[in-house]
Amino acid sequence: MSFELDYLLLVFFSSCGSIQLAVSQGPLYGLRFIKSPFPNKVFGLLLISISFTWFFISEPRNIPDSSDGLNGNQQALFFIFGACMATIFTVLISSLHNNSNNRIFLLSEPGLESLNSHSFYSSTRKYLNLLWNR
Repeated sequence: MSFELDYLLLVFFSSCGSIQLAVSQGPLYGLRFIKSPFPNKVFGLLLISISFTWFFISEPRNIPDSSDGLNGNQQALFFIFGACMATIFTVLISSLHNNSNNRIFLLSEPGLESLNSHSFYSSTRKYLNLLWNR
């Protein structure tokens, strides 16, 4: 694999792990891959540690940008792209996984608080229905 793809995979998987670690600390159950907080926290830490271990142990990474390494601008672009893709992936997977949650949607939960009890998909769908029916 190329150095760019390796770096993109590092950012993607470590960002997914960081998001899972963050949502396991709070009440955003709708973004979790695993419903229980402790296993979700362990899963996030494993994603982060495995991705960094793989990236730095798989081959030498101390390559200057003048010879096949990534320069700062490339790193920034790959980081932004990888982190955005991890966020989209997290929203999609958690929505598919947690969409069977059939609790009554409270109208008093319009923002991020709706993710405390519902998936991103169901929260967005209910909110758009509320806007459409005004």
